[in-house]
Amino acid sequence: MARWALRTGHQINYDALTVILAAKAEQPSPLTKFCEDDVWQLWWADLTAWCHRHRVQSPDGLGVTLYNLFEYLHETGQFHPKSDTYRSLVIAMEGAGALSGSSSVAPAS
Repeated sequence: MARWALRTGHQINYDALTVILAAKAEQPSPLTKFCEDDVWQLWWADLTAWCHRHRVQSPDGLGVTLYNLFEYLHETGQFHPKSDTYRSLVIAMEGAGALSGSSSVAPAS
């Protein structure tokens, strides 16, 4: 993903990417399989819970990093075949508030 980001001019917050991938890895589905429900689950529960369990502050840029991860998987053809479409995932992100300008989810306590 780092090479893709450099080549395409996307900025990646690696702290945010680490949290996203670590939280996703705890879900029962494959790491590259995303459905609309996963977006809601990650945004409203799993990212915050992971940060809380590991006693780390929720990093800035979670929403844009998740968006860039989806864009990367889409452009490189690496989404799991049973994933929802890229467009439906982006719409789910918008609906969940992940692209509303807030760069992180609730802070860890």
